[in-house]
Order: sequence, then C-alpha cells, then structure tokens
Amino acid sequence: MYRANGQRTAQTADITRSSPLSDPFAVKSLIVTQTFTPAEGGAFRASPIVANNKVFIGSTNGYFYALDANDISHVLWRYPKAGSALRASCQYGNYGIQSSATHTTLLPGVKDPAVIFGAPDPTAAPGFGSARIFVLNANTGDLIWQSDVVAQVTGCEAGNFNELHERIASSSPLLWEDKIYVGVADNGDNPIQKGKVVAVDVNSHKIAPFSFVSAGTPNDSARGGGVWNSIAVDLQGTIFTGFTSNLYFTTGNTRVPPCQPDYQNCAPATEPQPNYGLSLVSVNKDTGQVNWHFQPIPFARDGDPDWAAGAAVLTEPCGELIVSVMKDGWAYAVNANDGSCRWQFPPTAGPSCKFPANTPTRHSDDDYKQPVAVFGDTIVMKAGGEPLIDQGVPDGYTRLYGISACGDNRVRWRTEQLVKNASDPGYALGAPTMSKGITYVTTSTGHVIAIGDPSRDVVPTFGCSNPYFGVEDCPPSSQLVQIAPILADVPLPDSQDAASLRIEPVIANGKLYVGTNCSDGLECRGFSGHLYALEPAALPPGQTFEITVGMTETQTGPDICVRGTGFTAGGIAQMSYSNIPRRPAPASGGSQRINPDRTFNHVDFSQDRSSVQDCSDSEAQQDVVVQAVDVGTGRSTNMRVPAAYWCGNIPVATNYNGGCN
Repeated sequence: MYRANGQRTAQTADITRSSPLSDPFAVKSLIVTQTFTPAEGGAFRASPIVANNKVFIGSTNGYFYALDANDISHVLWRYPKAGSALRASCQYGNYGIQSSATHTTLLPGVKDPAVIFGAPDPTAAPGFGSARIFVLNANTGDLIWQSDVVAQVTGCEAGNFNELHERIASSSPLLWEDKIYVGVADNGDNPIQKGKVVAVDVNSHKIAPFSFVSAGTPNDSARGGGVWNSIAVDLQGTIFTGFTSNLYFTTGNTRVPPCQPDYQNCAPATEPQPNYGLSLVSVNKDTGQVNWHFQPIPFARDGDPDWAAGAAVLTEPCGELIVSVMKDGWAYAVNANDGSCRWQFPPTAGPSCKFPANTPTRHSDDDYKQPVAVFGDTIVMKAGGEPLIDQGVPDGYTRLYGISACGDNRVRWRTEQLVKNASDPGYALGAPTMSKGITYVTTSTGHVIAIGDPSRDVVPTFGCSNPYFGVEDCPPSSQLVQIAPILADVPLPDSQDAASLRIEPVIANGKLYVGTNCSDGLECRGFSGHLYALEPAALPPGQTFEITVGMTETQTGPDICVRGTGFTAGGIAQMSYSNIPRRPAPASGGSQRINPDRTFNHVDFSQDRSSVQDCSDSEAQQDVVVQAVDVGTGRSTNMRVPAAYWCGNIPVATNYNGGCN
C-alpha cells in the first residue's frame, strides 16, 4: 500500500530480506531498465504499489493498470475495460486517478486478492465527477464492488458556496478491520470545502456510521480543514489485549480567508467550533470521535500552512510517536497516547511546541507537503530546519534531514542541496522511501536520487546542522552532523516531473518503480507521463564478478593477496575487512598482490573490536569477510576466510587458496 504499510513509514517491502537496493555499493550502478507508457496518455500523480508480482497504478487519464512486475511494458489488465474513463467533464471531477491503491486478501466474501482505490465516477449523479471507492479483482481487473459516493461534486461554478466541490484525489484508502477510510478535501479552495474523513463498511459497501469533520459540525456552514493525506493506523489493537487501534491524519487551514504572512492586514474571520484545522489528529476507528488534536498554530496566525503531509506512526524505545511535517516547514513528534509534544524541529515554541497568538514567525502557504520515511530510529524528512528561525523558509525545499526519533541531538545527518534550477523549488523533491538505511527520493527535474546512510561511510563528511554555517563557524545552538553521501543520481528518460505531491519511489523484488507527471496539465498535450523500473546494472552475459583471497601465514601475521575478475579495467576497487579477531590485528603493511590492470585501495582493518571474539575463543570465531567494491560500477563482492588463518592456528607452512607466491 501507499508508504508500504498502514503506519505510513515507507519502510519498503524488501526490509526483511536482502536486496541490491539496500546495498550501498550495488546502488551506485542504478539504471532504468524498463518503461511503461500508457496508450491513453495522461500522467502519474499516484504512486505504484507492488503485490504478487504485479504493479498497480492509476493515471490522470482515468484508467487503472495492472502490469507485470518483471516486465512493466506488459499490461495485464486495465480498468475500466470499456466505456468512459474515471473522470468527468466538470473541472472539479476531472482529475482521474490520483489515489495510490491498496492491495488486500482480507475482504469478506472475496476469495481472490483485491485492489482498492478512490476516483471520480462520471456516472454518479448529477454527473459532475463525484468520487467513490472502487474494489477490483487484482487478478482479472473485474469490478467486485463500488461504494456509495464519498466525495460530492454538485456543480461546476467556481466560488459557488451553494455547491460541493469535494474530492479524494491524493488520499490513499486505508483498509482496517471492517472499514475503508479515506480523506476528503478540495483542489484550489474555489471555494474551500469542509475537510472530513469518510469510512466505508466493507460488508454493506455503504457509508459507515463514522463521523469526523475538521471544521464545526457535519451540517453547519463552517469550511476548511481538508484531509489531503492518507489515514494512518497504529497496531495497538493487534498487539495488546484490551486495546484498540486509533487513526491518525493531518488537516488543513480553517481560517477563511487566511491571514497574510505579515499578519498586519488580516480580514475578519470566525473560528469554527470545534476547530480541528491545522492539526495532527487522533480519532477512534469505530466512531470518528476525536481522542486528541495537536494544533501548534493558533487561528489568529493561520496564514494557510495546511498540514498536508499526513502522519507516520513510529514505535520506538522512547514510546509510540506520531510524526509529521507541517506546510510551514516545522516538524513535530507527539505522543500517541495523549497528543502531547515530544519534540519540535527546529525547537522554537517551548515545551508545548505551540506558537503564541502574537508569534512573529511565518506560518503561510509554503511547500513542505511530503510525508516522512522511517528506518529504525531515524526519520527522513523534507523540512525547513534551523534556517526557519532566522534565515527563512526556502532552504529546506531541496534537501533532506535524517532526524533522531528519541535522541537529544535531533539532527543525525543532512544532505546538501539535491536539486538545482528547479522551476518551482517548493515542489523539487518527492516523498522519500527507505531500504535498510538507503533513502530514495525523486525530483521535479526527472531524477531518482539514492542517498547513503552516512554512518556506513568509511570517511564521513561533516557540516553544520544549520546549512547557512560551515564547520568552523557552526553556532552553539547548532551541532556538527554528518553529510549524507549521494550514491546515485539517475536521470529518467522523459525528464518529466517525478516529484508531484504523492509520487514516491517504490521498492519491491529488487527493483525501484517510479512514475512521472507530465509538467503541463492533465491532458499532457500529446505526450504521457511514464512508469519506470530501475535496478542496479547487471553484468554482461557470461561475465563473472568475483574475488579470490589468498593468504600466506607468516610470523608477523597474514600476507594477503586479492585476485579480481570482472572489475573495471584500470579502475579502482575498494577493499574492506570485517569480523577480524583481536589477535593479531593485521598490520596495514600486509602485502596486497593484485592483477596488474586493477588498482585495489583503501584497505580498512579498523573496526569496533568490542564485539569481536578473542582468538582464544576459537569455537566462537566467525569467518573474516573480505569485501571488494568496483568504484566504477558500484558492484560489490566478498569472500569469507576462516578466522583460524588470522589467529595463527594454521601451521605457518600452510597456504590458503594457494597463498601469495
């Protein structure tokens, strides 16, 4: 599903198994290997999902596709198979399918796996593109059932407050127990609609008796608080007896009209009662009743900083946290049980993390709208960072931060600027995803960037957590942090926008899938967005890539030689060693004998030996791992050598793999 799971953490499906896309060396050879171009045109503003060797994705052209995950140019089926596409003539119902899908095998009464998405239905009365949930057979593309209308479009006149212009464009359905949840908002605030979360009963296919609206009550005239994001859920009800799972999401502004950034000439506005706008919200999954809402920006300072990114649910040693980035660039982690603030980044508003009514800080219509990604206790996000306090809003638009979920030193790492010359810097980066510490992110200039975990770098680079300062003049309020390395920067063939609001790179089966959004509207003016599959470059047929480690035991330790095949001729290979026993620590002067057309460098014998066995514990010894990486292609290979050779437990006259003669 969207963001890989119901907690929306973007921990990919490859997280529990070995994948070349979690290998920082293999990733360096990342290339585009497959392309899908829809015959019907259109763009991809949703993200693909992958299940059972199928890729599922909808397009702005109003069609939903199932593709062969091993060859995405092969269309397995398309929905609708015949008749009108899922888009209407009215501008408010003419957005096609921008809702990332959900795959399931848990629908009652349905034997086959199903795929679920939201889209406008041109046949829904009165014909303007009211939206509903569609449930299809994932194997055949046949319609299993469709819900009642969940987002209504009752007219097409801009600014008409007597019409409904609702949509579910970018909210991916969440299936949890007996309900499907989806957020409702609008596009363009013309006029602004009442934000809400709608639940569909999977047994009756009707709207469930569940109610949440962001502004006022369901039937009053209050407006605002759009829910553009996908609903998240915690796992409390599946882990702990007697507990129930709760839902989490974020909401947009409710001040109509919003204040201007200087807050000097705000038009009069009446605050809705209750007001759950500009909030991170927790509700009961059965009723929609609000458990708590965290609202850091007061109504008086609502300058339209819609909270569009959505929530991620983290289970960490310091507790269950709900994390998100607001559109003004500030990021928050709150405690899941009561909504109290755990931290704010950058820390600005004190322990409560809530700004006062007279705050001078800017909270306006800025462009931090992408959800976070999580690996372990590191949260990766596009955020304004420390420059928000003194230097302004835009600096974080084109960089990512690695944030500690629980530690006192909030910034773990940051990147340099990832995109240059973007036509709209606020939309330069898409939503990040992660595979065992490697972060993938797309750009509006049509690139896929792989970012390494700097803790795995041999020689890390440092910078100031506030990018406006260098290492030498980093102020006391900041800290020195690692600069995350760029492992790969792959231009996509069409050079189109790959960073639209909900576009994310998706990792499955050793491949990375990403769609592109044509840059000039839904019609795409004669050309299409594309779906691409990327993977590390394969060796040419018949070519091998390997090393052979030879060793001759001497009185001073082992002499080592490495013979390589398949490396870049005349190129550089990096070597490293791990699991080396404490005694003897091999001397860096140990010999290296290599093929004359290869250059092996960077012999690293250093490591944290506290967890390594002594040579005397021979029964517990692990093999020593010798790894070589071809810097030119990023391919890596390794060979294991029995630890006994390193410990001198093999007679001196004995050679390993022929020795080094």
